[in-house]
Amino acid sequence: MIVHFRDFWSRPESINKVTGWLKIAVERRASAVRASLESHAPDKMDEFDAVMKEVFASSEKFANDLHLQHHPADDKTFLLGFHPAPEASIGYLHMHVILMHPEFRQFSTEVHDWKTVPAQAVIEAIEEDAVTRRCDTRSTKPWWRRTLTSLGLVL
Repeated sequence: MIVHFRDFWSRPESINKVTGWLKIAVERRASAVRASLESHAPDKMDEFDAVMKEVFASSEKFANDLHLQHHPADDKTFLLGFHPAPEASIGYLHMHVILMHPEFRQFSTEVHDWKTVPAQAVIEAIEEDAVTRRCDTRSTKPWWRRTLTSLGLVL
């Protein structure tokens, strides 16, 4: 996953893809919330529209700033990590890619940082554990599944 991300990020079209999907995600969420508000709280529509105007302006600023400051895909620019069980919000293995520059953190939340295990730490634990568990014939699970389970990364 790390190699794939770094390869993706090195391509000129990567920023357009990221910002395009960000725009789609914001529009989809806004549409869903709008539909709910229209049927359950129509008096909140003006407030919602004002908030969404700020959200769209922020996403445009993010896209422009990202184009101006295309950073390399290194460990100082991005945190690549996992949320272990039981704190994982999604019940399958996936990697978070967090843009670490303070200017871009205003568009993300730091509230979940405490539970983000850096991908490199997971890799090192898997490699270390593989040496000790590979020879364990008592278990029917493959060594890598036991390792991921022990790290809380397999639900």
